[in-house]
Amino acid sequence: MHWKMPQPLFLKLIIVFFKLTPPSDKGVRGGGGINNVINNRVSNFISNLNNVGRI
Repeated sequence: MHWKMPQPLFLKLIIVFFKLTPPSDKGVRGGGGINNVINNRVSNFISNLNNVGRI
């Protein structure tokens, strides 16, 4: 697989993540924990893409 293939999927996932945590909710309701989970998922996903790129 070419390493550029996952990019559209990655953009869709980012859009989904932003839909799950609207900017108006980040400061309200103490959404820091949820944001941390999303940041971890994004970081893990990027790491997986990097690993696939090395193979």
